[in-house]
Amino acid sequence: MIQITLISNNGRKQINVSEDSTIREVLDQQHINYSVGVTQIDGCSLRPGDLDKTFAEHGIEDACYLSVVVKADNAATVTVLGEAAVVTSALKLDDIKLAKKYRPEALKLYKDEKKNEELFAIDVTTRSSGSINANGATFSDATNQDGFATITMTVDRGDDVAAHLMDAIGTGLLRLNKLEEGFGAAIESIHEDEAKIKSFITVQ
Repeated sequence: MIQITLISNNGRKQINVSEDSTIREVLDQQHINYSVGVTQIDGCSLRPGDLDKTFAEHGIEDACYLSVVVKADNAATVTVLGEAAVVTSALKLDDIKLAKKYRPEALKLYKDEKKNEELFAIDVTTRSSGSINANGATFSDATNQDGFATITMTVDRGDDVAAHLMDAIGTGLLRLNKLEEGFGAAIESIHEDEAKIKSFITVQ
């Protein structure tokens, strides 16, 4: 038997399954809709056809993390590729730079409405591949193919890679997602201000 830590939008729980069970069978038994989410084993996204492979065929012998999480449009995600973990923000890098210039408060979370104490902040760097922790996220100057901001970190590819990432950056991800939720209104306001300013300028 294999001990599975099952993670979904409904929470997490531990179950024991046969190593000859397929991923699809387990998810169906647990009434988890995998058609609208990202399915991962130990932080690695499954490819087409992987759902019908057994845990044994995936090389799982004792325990693993199996997650199916629906990504909201305004939520950062983490993808493990080899020995790298890539955090992809729901924010475009250009928009972060624009907010840093005109509306820096949109890149910060505060502990209360008085905004006396900063809880979390976003920044951009050209000197590293970025970083994230409970206090903030610094994105690199590189983006994915769609222009979204990224952070690339080195991870130890052990059996507990997902658990390690949750312990190391879980709080930071939650705070990043919270900040992303309210960012749309700020960037829209900035674009409106830009349009107004341009309307004041006449080139002859």
